[in-house]
Amino acid sequence: MQGKPLLVGGGLVLIAVLGTLYWRLHSEPQVVAQASQADNSSSVLSGVTPATPMPTEAQLHELLQNPAVKNQEQRLAFHQAYRSFVSDAAELSPAQRESQAQALREQIETYEQRSELAMSESLLLQLGLIQLTTGDEQAQKDQAAALVARYKAISAEREAKAATPSAEFRRYKADEKRIVEEVLSMDSFPDGLSRDEYLRQRLQQAREQHYQ
Repeated sequence: MQGKPLLVGGGLVLIAVLGTLYWRLHSEPQVVAQASQADNSSSVLSGVTPATPMPTEAQLHELLQNPAVKNQEQRLAFHQAYRSFVSDAAELSPAQRESQAQALREQIETYEQRSELAMSESLLLQLGLIQLTTGDEQAQKDQAAALVARYKAISAEREAKAATPSAEFRRYKADEKRIVEEVLSMDSFPDGLSRDEYLRQRLQQAREQHYQ
């Protein structure tokens, strides 16, 4: 199984797309929808009793201590914190808003460095933080331009260092670019998801399809 992809091979084009379209999207709410819950009603209505025995307390404890489970819990907590910040930002003081945004920026960069967020996702989330923490429109534009330039430089450096990409990697990057452009062109999203949440979901599905 190959490692999760970084934004190389077409990364500059993808970052340019996000930067160009940001100002068309900057007035839209960012992450506002809650994740959908699993539906168990079909087995209940049919009267079928699940055959799987209930796990013991020791098994549950062991599962909760699993590093993969803990990491998933942390990621879910991060996305919930981002959604809460988007919802509550207007009610916070400037100091509180900046403090919470900085904490989210650090988490975004951490997940990006672990390759658990694509650069395109990271950039979009950070652009959203700029929108929520900077009241002056010109300042927003300046900060967004600087952020896009930074990501373009990182992408160019990675492209220069990268070995010849595999066919699978090239297919993934083509899918990633197509998905980002498609989502950015949409005005509404299924299941009440926001643009950021839907993009994250689609990209995660693409990664799983290509790399698992």
